[in-house]
Amino acid sequence: CPDWNDGEHLERTVADMVKLYPGVGSLAVVPVGLTNHRKNLPNLKAFTPAIARQTITHVSAIQRKLKKKLGTPFVFLGDEIYIMAGEPLPPMSHYRDFPQIENGVGMVRTFLKQFDGATRKKVPPGRQRGTVCTGKVFYPYLKDSVQRLGMDLKVVPVESQFWGPGIGVAGLLTGSDFVSALRGKVHGDFVVLPSESMIGDDYLFLDDLKLADVEEELGVEVLPSGYSAGDFVERMRARG
Repeated sequence: CPDWNDGEHLERTVADMVKLYPGVGSLAVVPVGLTNHRKNLPNLKAFTPAIARQTITHVSAIQRKLKKKLGTPFVFLGDEIYIMAGEPLPPMSHYRDFPQIENGVGMVRTFLKQFDGATRKKVPPGRQRGTVCTGKVFYPYLKDSVQRLGMDLKVVPVESQFWGPGIGVAGLLTGSDFVSALRGKVHGDFVVLPSESMIGDDYLFLDDLKLADVEEELGVEVLPSGYSAGDFVERMRARG
């Protein structure tokens, strides 16, 4: 949170956590996501590209020192910070054993590597056309990857209407967000939605809509993407 727990406060947090290493194995630094629902809440500053660049510079210096001391950067930045700053993602080796991947740390790099592996076997051109959805943050990477499949797929970046434009990750998108973005605009015969947006056997979204509800609203088949690039590629192969 800019001006709340960054700068010297972040340095103190890191120092306190490092004292507990290896009991505390790693620390993730991720940007605050502000929704439109902030009545009676503290006035927090939004994370910006300029702040993202400052954070990378600050934390990179800390990482270099800790890597010399501990053999690990210990502190890992969320993918969204690099993307917002317009900076390249670190290589796979930077993330060690990906201890913070569930916090969005190294998730994009992992997807890209998995996608490369999954597409070594040529994906046959599909006869059907389809729409693939994701959040604003991951959209450029997914669009570039999908183009390599040689299929007639349109990738759509979905903005969060439920939480507000300050939320750009796919995992927080709701069923109503997808319906709003796609109603009357579906390209092709099916829609693929990110599995990270749903939970349970009923594929439940955060707004209590289910995958079947979205399918009924859109009038086409709706598929979950799967939880890895390999899952996604296999599901696209099945459409061939």
